Amino acid sequence: MAEEPKSQDWPRIDEASVVARVTRYSSLRGVERALLPSVRRRKLLPTTLVGTELIGRLQKLLVRIRADGFEFEDQFEDAENALTQIDEALHRYTQQLLDMIHETPIDKLRATLPRVVVVSSSEVADLLDLCLVHAPGILTGASQNRIDLLVTLLSRQRIRGIAILKLDPSKVTPGIARRCGARDAIADYHSLDYARIFRDATMELLSLNDLKEISERMRGIKAELGAHFFDREVLRALVTFNVAVENRMRELCELERQQDLTLERTLRALTELDDEAPEVANTARLRGALGSPGMRALEEAIRERLTGADHAAEVARRLANNIDLSRLDEPDVKALIHPAEDLTSALTRAAVVVGLTLRDLPSLTERLHELDIDVTRMKTDWVKELDRALQTAIQTLTLAGRSEQAMRLARTRMRFLSGA
Repeated sequence: MAEEPKSQDWPRIDEASVVARVTRYSSLRGVERALLPSVRRRKLLPTTLVGTELIGRLQKLLVRIRADGFEFEDQFEDAENALTQIDEALHRYTQQLLDMIHETPIDKLRATLPRVVVVSSSEVADLLDLCLVHAPGILTGASQNRIDLLVTLLSRQRIRGIAILKLDPSKVTPGIARRCGARDAIADYHSLDYARIFRDATMELLSLNDLKEISERMRGIKAELGAHFFDREVLRALVTFNVAVENRMRELCELERQQDLTLERTLRALTELDDEAPEVANTARLRGALGSPGMRALEEAIRERLTGADHAAEVARRLANNIDLSRLDEPDVKALIHPAEDLTSALTRAAVVVGLTLRDLPSLTERLHELDIDVTRMKTDWVKELDRALQTAIQTLTLAGRSEQAMRLARTRMRFLSGA
């Protein structure tokens, strides 16, 4: 019987072709890991031949190639069929990941990818290059938003909370380098105009101008870019602008946090929190209005009267039943039924309870004494404390730009304490 021809008599399956598939699979796994925090786990279903089985087949091929190749034609055909099945599996895997990318809202990616890029920037780079391979030449809508986000995340780095541009946005991955390289010879004067617009907008942000107005304006400019998105100077200026927006947002959040702390400290100084009562550590307890157990019992009794519950102490319940609640409007009722633990909410409830009680004071005095509530102090010291605390809160909220909250407190003060 004639001997089977040697492997050199037909096309070779070499190590490079197998390694290329290993590299592709590794890249796709990186994309999946980058997407994992943004999607529900049950969506990540294993695809046929993807995973340990695929890697096992590739390893066997590499072992065969590195040993002595394929001695018989049927061995070569088996290897060729294996590569065909692997390619089909990789194609299905790629399509599955693309579907996930398109189904994931950009807001989800914005919320999760900044953390992923810190742990493994290579996985975010794989995600960017996959998006680029399957993106149209002219980016629009969600496709542009995704690539805009990914390029920015890969280009910048956070140092002590401040974002800085670390890498050239036009070179952060091989995919983006190819796209930008293809534009080098055809970039025109429009590129210079767009780059200047983004640089000017960045300078506006650094001058502490209105973030919302600038962001909305530049969102419209981004939508106009078309193919100019990949012009190197445009992309560099665009990402620099994005980094400036990120830093400005951080500054505004920090400013708001400081204003919160200022408000909290101011009100705490006025309300003298009792550090030995951890169960109310977040609730303003005025020396009078909220520091009195009797007033807290009365507030609870009014709340139960509004909700139809019946758990309050008998004295407090009788007192609450004799208070005219017809002056309460919907926000007042909501504040009492659903008491929040912040200081401004506590001040609101205190003003409502004290104001209602003082209006019916002649008929309530005896029962107020039964709850150990000092009526004389209520009419003088408590009202002054409450009024001073409310004025301070209104001023602080106004300075912090929280005009709606300030107006609500001012309305409460006027309705319940102005005639007290």
